[in-house]
Amino acid sequence: MSKLAMISVLLFVSASAFSQTKTVEIEIHNAVKNGGTVYISVSQTAEAYKNRTPDKVFRATPTESIVRKEVTLPMGNCVINAFQDRNANEKCDSNFFGMPKEPVGISRWDGSGIPGNFEKHKVRIDEKTQKITVNLYEL
Repeated sequence: MSKLAMISVLLFVSASAFSQTKTVEIEIHNAVKNGGTVYISVSQTAEAYKNRTPDKVFRATPTESIVRKEVTLPMGNCVINAFQDRNANEKCDSNFFGMPKEPVGISRWDGSGIPGNFEKHKVRIDEKTQKITVNLYEL
């Protein structure tokens, strides 16, 4: 094998090792059928979650109360956020006190109390992960 071919193989193997991904199904429960686009965001770090700068954003149009979206995510920890945009302005509206006026959900959150930090809501994406469920709540 030539040196160039050997280097190419090593680079490919190295890149593959650091970019492991997994296709998973994200299920959003309690959506209103034809009630507006559901936005799903994925934050892979505590900083992205805290600063509200997600690493990935997906859209889905609910045709029933459960929205299913198959996505490919990097393996590791992440937080999944979702909201249903009832007035089609592409953002989650909030009131004067910062409380969402539209249905919202976060991974590992039951809708009661103030949502926590990345550590509280993170889910693990690994070779066994098939589905992540997030419930929408009206606050």
